[in-house]
Order: sequence, then C-alpha cells, then structure tokens
Amino acid sequence: MTVKTLFACLAALTLLATASCKKKDGGEQAQTNNPLATTLVLADRSDVDNFNPVISSTVPGGNAISMIYPSLLGGTFDTANGYLVYEPAVAKSWTIAPDFKSITYNLRGDVKWTDGTPLTSRDFKFSYELYGDPIIASARQDYLEDLVKLRGKDGKPTEQVDFDKAILAPNDTTLIFNFEKPLAKSVIEFKTSLTPVPKHVWEKVDRKEFRTHELNSNPTVSCGPFKFKEWKRQQEFTVVSNPDFNVPAPAKIPTVTMRVIPDYTVQLTQLKTGAIDVMDGIKPEDAIKIEKENPDIDIKIVKYRTYSYLMLSNIDCEAYQNGKQIKPHPLFGTKKTRLAIAMAIDRERILDGYYFGKYAEIMTSPISPAFKWAFNGDIKPYPYDMKRAKELLAEDGWKMGSDGILERNGKKFSFTLVISKGATASEYMSPIIQQSLKELGIDCKIETMEFNTFVEKGRKHALDASLNGLSIGLEIDLMPTFGSDLDKAAFNSAGYVNKRVDELNKLGQAKLTREEAAPYWKEFQKIFHDDVPFVPLFWGSRIVGFNKRVIGEKPDILSIYTDLDKWTLSTMPAHAELK
Repeated sequence: MTVKTLFACLAALTLLATASCKKKDGGEQAQTNNPLATTLVLADRSDVDNFNPVISSTVPGGNAISMIYPSLLGGTFDTANGYLVYEPAVAKSWTIAPDFKSITYNLRGDVKWTDGTPLTSRDFKFSYELYGDPIIASARQDYLEDLVKLRGKDGKPTEQVDFDKAILAPNDTTLIFNFEKPLAKSVIEFKTSLTPVPKHVWEKVDRKEFRTHELNSNPTVSCGPFKFKEWKRQQEFTVVSNPDFNVPAPAKIPTVTMRVIPDYTVQLTQLKTGAIDVMDGIKPEDAIKIEKENPDIDIKIVKYRTYSYLMLSNIDCEAYQNGKQIKPHPLFGTKKTRLAIAMAIDRERILDGYYFGKYAEIMTSPISPAFKWAFNGDIKPYPYDMKRAKELLAEDGWKMGSDGILERNGKKFSFTLVISKGATASEYMSPIIQQSLKELGIDCKIETMEFNTFVEKGRKHALDASLNGLSIGLEIDLMPTFGSDLDKAAFNSAGYVNKRVDELNKLGQAKLTREEAAPYWKEFQKIFHDDVPFVPLFWGSRIVGFNKRVIGEKPDILSIYTDLDKWTLSTMPAHAELK
C-alpha cells in the first residue's frame, strides 16, 4: 500500500458546461471537459500543519504527506490473524539478523525524486538524523530509542544515538539499522519505517531554521504517487498524479483536492449534493438516513480502531495538583465503587439508541478485538445489574443520606462529569449515565468543556470524571494509557498505577514472536477487568460515506484511504453536474 491516508476537498463551484462522456470498461476515467470529472474531492474539518514528515504532528498533515512522499515499506492488515503485514515498497527485500538486533534493507535503484535525483539509502539515514535531532524536536523521536547509542567513558550507552553505527548506508541500495537489544520482527519493521525527505534539498537548510523553512509549506521536491500543486491555508490543498512514480505506479486519479470544512452539517450537505466525494466521521443517525434516502452514496464502516470510556480518576486530583501526591480518589479510589458504576450503566440501551445496534460493539478491554492473536475472548462485559451495583457500594462503605445522596466518612457522593464540546456520542450518553447514577444515590452533574481545555485538563489529572475516546496504535503498547509514570503516560487521565501492568508491557514487548507475547497481553486484560481502571463502553466504528462514482475504495483499520493511488472515478456525473 503506497498511500494509506488523505483528506481533501475544494471550494463550492458553479455549473460547468460538460462534454458527452463515453463509458470505458473497468471504471476508467470519464472523458469530459469538466475538470471535476477527473478530480477526487475529499474533506476534513481541519487543515494540514505542514508537508514535512519530520515535523508534522497532525492527522491531516500525515495524510497529505503519505501521498507525496515514499515509503520504505508498504503494509496491509491481516484480518484473519489480526496484525499488520509489511510489504515491499522502496525496499524490495529485507533480512533480519538471527539475533534480532539488526535489519538490512535492499532498496530499489530506480526510484527518483521529482527533480530527477535518485532516491538512495543516504536519504533514509539523513532523515533519521533529522528525526533524532533535539534542535528539530520531532514528535517521532521515540522511533529511534532502541537504536545503537553512543557510549560514555564507562562504556555504558548514553541517551544519544550513535548514527555512525546505528544506521549504515554502504551503497545506494543498502540500508542497515542496528539496535541495542533484540526486538520483535514487527517492532523492527515498524521502527524503521519513518518517511524520508530528500537529503540533497534539506542538507542545505540550517537545523535551527528547519521548522520555519518555506519548503515545509511548498514541498517542491517529493517522491510519491502524487505531486504537490498548491496550498491555500485554511481552505484547500491540491495534488496531481506524479507520472514518474514507479512504486508501483502513478496515481490513477489525475487530481485530488482537499477542502477544509470545519462544520459537520456543511460537510454532510456537500456529500449529499455531490460537492465532495468522501466524508469521514458520519454520525450513526445520519448514516441510517443516507442508506435510506441517498442511493448515490455508499456507507462503509471500519471497526475496532477507536473506543469510548468513562474515566473515573483513581487518584485524588487535588493531591496530585499539589506536589503530585498519589492518593486514592475520595470517591473513585476503590475498584468496588468503580465496578458498581460500571454495572449501573445500561450499555445495550445506548447501543440501540445511539448506535442503532450496528455502529458499535460493547467493549471489554482496551486490547482491540481486531488483534485476534492477543485478544482475551474469555472476558465478558460487565453486566447491567443495578441491584448488584447497590450492594457493591454498600460493601464499600457508602450509606444513603437523608437527602437521598450516598455518603461516606461525611463526604457526599457528588461529582461533575465533563464532556467535550461537540462530542455527540458523549452528549447522548451523559444524561443516561447521570440518570443511572441517580438511581444509585449518586449526584452527577454534567459540564461541557472546549476540546483543547478538555484534553489539557485530562492530561494534568485535573478532572474527576469524563467521557473520553481514544484511537489505538497497530502495535500494542500499554504505557501511554496505563503506565505508572504519570509524567510520561500522556493518556492515563485516570491516574491508574499498577507495577504489574508496567512489567507485563515490558515482557510482552520483549518477546520476539506474537505467540510468546500473547499471554502477557491476555493477563493484562484480566487485570483490567478486575481493577476497572476506567469503565469501558464501546468499540466504535468510523462511518464513511463514498460517492458511488469512486471506484476501488476499501477502507480498513489502517485508513479509510487505503490504496488511494489505485482508486478511479466512474463516468457518473461529477460534483456540480449532479443535480
């Protein structure tokens, strides 16, 4: 897979006179004078940050970059077994050393940048040096953490990568990575897959000026199935098929334009009228209507990449704010109370009411069911059992007060549940949860917060309870969400601390095969189910709408834009022609 992702679209256009179209076999391009007939129009709610893979840190930026830059490896997701399988791209073959501490790539010798300069192993080595440069401060520096390090006077490894030994480029088509310790095959492939930039262009740029250089917004030299054409900030960017690309071939669609449409309703309207071809993030209620009322649109779903959960802080937020003290939360500090809340939520009601019984699945743990080799199918969801929930609270010392609110040690069971503004699923779920908790004798207020503030407060452990959502990576790593070092665990908003989970993560990642690692991930799921670090709710689905003139789309867990370079457009009327 050469192109994994992309978001795009263009400004509303007036009617254009069109020539007659002659349909070709196999969904070939329409022959028409209307330029929109050869333009794929997509949409995103936010703009790219830049077009430089070293420093881009947004999803739209990464999607655009994958169109115009090359990949060392391609990849597909093996749905039968549940893991990512790497395939040749710029690298035509590779060999991992018997000790699993080194990998050697054999590169194609016929790939060129758009200015005609050959793409070589030195471009990859140079790019990794950029990713690891503290002056540039790439968000992907962690990809380099296992590479061979410089040694101190005592002979022990330092924190700095020894690029002279860690990455070798002995000739144009040989690229070697050396690691400090043995790593699993999938981890080695993953950590050596960073996107390269052209050495002959970027070596002329002062590292101190790297982030602000004009090439970040105007990538004149690239190497992908598409070439950059133009970017109008906060409006649109456009790419065109690169006729010289040969890994494996130029993009079939001549032009792709991305339009920034922040408003959901506007984006939905443009999908229905044919002004855009693809829309991601359609709400379940709208998907149901589209399937009934819009025959020119296909609705497709991608499962098991994102989940929702009810965060109940395990730690006293005030104590953590004052000196980072780790103390049990006065309300949610025990697993009995957290389990009681979990059992008081009627997930089936939410599943049927909001997701129409088809756009989500009830969740048991944060290990995705898509990872069949690691998923613990023996664990069942917490049952909806209000009677048992009340018993658990009583066992945990909560007694009903004269005002109908539970109390313990003189403290009322009263808190605020925070949701992010615009999160429609949370807006639907929160009053249902609020009513369920009221039945238990818990006073739950609801507060809506701006998204950026919501995220920042969560990371600083300044929220007692919130409705959250997370997207998972394709390699299992528990530390960002469950690591006991709360300074490093960016998504552990619940403040869950469990040294055995830390240990399981190390053990699982240290194993060289999935079969050896699986027992550790399954043990974690059992611990999660018993401890209730947070209340798992649903594995959601990405709901995507495609205009039926798009041929070859096959959204999957990797991306809704998988194999975009192979898509074509049928002879259906395009955009403004659709009336």
